[in-house]
Amino acid sequence: MIPSFFCNWVSNSIDRLFVGRLAGMATNALYGAATQLGNILQIAFLPVFMTYMPIFYRLSGAGAEERDVALACNRLIMLLIGVAGCLLIAVAPLLAGTVLPASYIGVSGTFAWLIVAGCFAQAAGIATIGLYHCRRTDLVFYISALQAVVAIVADIALIPSMGRQGAVLAQLLSNVAATTGLFILAWRVYGDVLKRAFLVRNLTAIVIMGFLAEIQSRVAAPVILLVPETMVLVFFCGQIWAERQTARDILSKNLWQTPEPAGQAA
Repeated sequence: MIPSFFCNWVSNSIDRLFVGRLAGMATNALYGAATQLGNILQIAFLPVFMTYMPIFYRLSGAGAEERDVALACNRLIMLLIGVAGCLLIAVAPLLAGTVLPASYIGVSGTFAWLIVAGCFAQAAGIATIGLYHCRRTDLVFYISALQAVVAIVADIALIPSMGRQGAVLAQLLSNVAATTGLFILAWRVYGDVLKRAFLVRNLTAIVIMGFLAEIQSRVAAPVILLVPETMVLVFFCGQIWAERQTARDILSKNLWQTPEPAGQAA
């Protein structure tokens, strides 16, 4: 796991070094500001995964009914990632205009694509805990190393010609490669940690939101894009509505409470 964490650090940090060296410090300042805003998603879901991991392990190691509960939890977490990511993308211009100085207003499109990349990274966390449950930390390391290589190669290839947009694209490519690899391995080792169609459908909606935000940052009348952005959010809300009974059942189980040992329960 230690080499995996090192590779993840390389993947998430090397872009700033290359931006400053290959595209100039002014570009690095803009990219750094967008990156700091993009970290909102990671900060929000880090405690979620830290809390959920022991619950997932306990459920996955029990019977078939408990395993189904774990898979339902995975679906709900994926939907939360999609809703949180799309909401952040929708308010990207507002955040860039309110939190950052006026000279930084152009980073809203960069921030939006960093959120898309962050959604892929958070989705990959679901596959990762499946592999950890199966004690296949070696597979996680292989994918982490692949992600680091893709990030370095893409940064070197894209940043000199595209600046901070190249760094964002490199981050997105490395996260997509890692997410794809982790889920392929998790499906082979753990099983349907997330249904393939469900995963692809939700990640596609997030990518569409990224394209809408990119167009919004370039056109003179961005208001016209509020309708398709709202449709993407309605798509996620519809899925959450479809899972409402599942969510109620999960909440009624008090999964976050540590079960008493068998002797004490008696």
